Amino acid sequence: MTSVSLPVSVAPYWRRRKREILGFNERFLRLAMRGRVRRGVTRRYNRAGEGFEIVCTRFWPGEYDALHFAAAALRVSVSSLVYLLIKLWLKPERRRHLPRFCANYSIVPVVWDSAAGILEESLTFWRLTDNLTDCELPWMQLTG
Repeated sequence: MTSVSLPVSVAPYWRRRKREILGFNERFLRLAMRGRVRRGVTRRYNRAGEGFEIVCTRFWPGEYDALHFAAAALRVSVSSLVYLLIKLWLKPERRRHLPRFCANYSIVPVVWDSAAGILEESLTFWRLTDNLTDCELPWMQLTG
C-alpha cells in the first residue's frame, strides 16, 4: 500500500477506475520515455492550479517499479506520472485503442555492499501478439 498526491478534480477517477487507467500504463510510459533523462536538476511535482488530495492505492509490484523507474530517470514524482496517466486516459480517442504493448522491469545488483552500490535497471516494452495474451520476446524486436 502506498499513496499518491493527485489534483482534487482527478482523484475520484483514480479511486473508481484505477485498474482501467493502469491498463494504459505501458502506452503512457512509452510516451513519457520519449523525453530526455534528467540529471542534476530538482524533482518536479504536480503543478495543477487546484488543491491536492492524498489517495491511498495499491499497485502490482511491476506497475510501481515501472512508474518509479521512469519517475527517477525523468526527475518527477510518481504522483505526477499518475496524474499524467489519468489525463491520457481521459482522452476518449486514446481509450478507443486496445493496449498493444507489455512491459518488463528488471533490476540487477552488480555491486551492493558498504563500499558501493551499482545497479543495472531496465524497462523493456514489446508488442503483444494478436491474441493479446502472449508477448513477442523483446530481444527479437531489439535484434531483428
